[in-house]
Amino acid sequence: LYSDTLTGDLKITEVTAKVKDKRDQDYLRVYGLVPLSRSNAENDVLKRYEYLLQFKKESKEFGSMRQSSEAAALEVAFDNLARNAGYPDPIRLTWAMETKQVQQIFAKETKHEIDGYILELNIDTEGKTNILVFNKDDKPIKSVPASLKKHKLFLELSNHKKKLNEQFRRSKKSLEEAMIRGDEFTGSEVANLTQHPVIQKHLSKLV
Repeated sequence: LYSDTLTGDLKITEVTAKVKDKRDQDYLRVYGLVPLSRSNAENDVLKRYEYLLQFKKESKEFGSMRQSSEAAALEVAFDNLARNAGYPDPIRLTWAMETKQVQQIFAKETKHEIDGYILELNIDTEGKTNILVFNKDDKPIKSVPASLKKHKLFLELSNHKKKLNEQFRRSKKSLEEAMIRGDEFTGSEVANLTQHPVIQKHLSKLV
């Protein structure tokens, strides 16, 4: 299985199907080792990273023994994806992918005027993301009007909010784990992490 994966004889579509349809843990482990797309390797890595996160979420639906075995297979999968993508360890892969997610979100418009209201994506001083709502007089209101909750632009902002708050929880956990292990970071790594609007909020309490 590993040799077929590394030589490219096993295609990503076949591996993905085995993982999605059968939750096959052997194929999950090699998921990150399938050669990356030559035309857009960065996007390929991000897609695989996001799928592994989705697999992790779905694992919570099963019993504790199944969750434990899938968690062990996921750890190998993340490690293999990091190695394949050129990162020294999974934590560096994670932060790089989280940064790409943020860049994709903020490359789009995160402030919209809808039916006389202004909706804006906002990261607070703690690093948590909310959707701020203002009326036509530019005064904040506490909740989103019911008439806007099904609007496609509000749903888009809600999806961004969900992703950023998931990042908040993951980045906090990964930083705590790095501290427990005693990981060392270069000055340039810390400088890069402070450019991430969510991770920066965690780091500001430490550095």
